[in-house]
Amino acid sequence: MTSTRINHNQSSEEKPVVKLTASEKKALERVKKKMELMNEDLMNSRGLSRKEIEAAVKAGLIDPDQAYLWSEEWQKGERVVKKKETRERRVSHEFDDIDSF
Repeated sequence: MTSTRINHNQSSEEKPVVKLTASEKKALERVKKKMELMNEDLMNSRGLSRKEIEAAVKAGLIDPDQAYLWSEEWQKGERVVKKKETRERRVSHEFDDIDSF
């Protein structure tokens, strides 16, 4: 087993080297891609699976207390709220005149 050092969003303190299995390394690669997409395009992204969350927590990429926030279940709720907010903004927007409409 090889070691992988992950220091995302951490202080300048050195973190211990975390040993990840091949399966965890693959999951962590998916995590990085999914997290990037969630931050860039919430409406067209998907949350993390339990296995992906476990790998991200083990590697120190996600705080264990905030892991649920990255789950698909939570992210699905975020998308629903975002869609509702977008729809409400569209409906409630006031226009100065008919040409602005």
